[in-house]
Amino acid sequence: MDKMNLIIYKTKLYNVTRAFLCAFPAYLVVIFFIFFVGHYFLIPFFIPFILFIAFNIIIFSFQNLFKSIFTSKIILEFTDEMFLVNVYNHKDVLIKNYSYDWSDIQSYKVYFSKTDITFLTIYLKGNKSKTFPFKDEKDEETAANENSVFSIFYFYVKEYNKSIANEDSIVVSKGFLNTKNGTITIYVFVVIAVFDILLNIMYKPKDSMLFILMGLFVVIGLLLKRSSDRTLFKSINQKKVRPPSD
Repeated sequence: MDKMNLIIYKTKLYNVTRAFLCAFPAYLVVIFFIFFVGHYFLIPFFIPFILFIAFNIIIFSFQNLFKSIFTSKIILEFTDEMFLVNVYNHKDVLIKNYSYDWSDIQSYKVYFSKTDITFLTIYLKGNKSKTFPFKDEKDEETAANENSVFSIFYFYVKEYNKSIANEDSIVVSKGFLNTKNGTITIYVFVVIAVFDILLNIMYKPKDSMLFILMGLFVVIGLLLKRSSDRTLFKSINQKKVRPPSD
């Protein structure tokens, strides 16, 4: 592979897990408090309900401020040998550094959320993995046609693969549900769902609908996720290599 100049790309990292663990319990406590107080003081139901709606409107209005608390500045460095993820706090002080040689990477997976967060999962040789939720604010189409976390990473992976044997190439992960074990998992859930449906129809005809719907939703959810992963896998593999631009 020809030597390429160092490419630096600035973006942000949104700590989704930390934000959820902090926000969700607090959200449940507030909701419980609203309806508990309403029930305890025999307040008409529509008042707690209005407070519930107002609380959600407030959350929605200030969601960007909330997300900024859990967002860090990122500087990505790409070379022909490795790429680095440098994490900075709000005072521009380096707090974490992740370094990966291309030769240590076995595969990767990319997912573009509806909130324009690019989830990049790197699977290393030795069964280790790391997921980065980059707040790149670009959907799949934009990320493929402009400088982005995805387009630069994808370009360097393609260039690296040109210089090595096929069996050592970095490949796109199909996702667990599209693997042999994932297919077996889906079959198991289908069998359980069918068994649950038959059991409830035979012995609990009056109460079976809820259990039937729960079983169907689980199976349908797995099938939709499998289809989505397969579509994204094909889409990424068919994309043209786009050299990074200044």
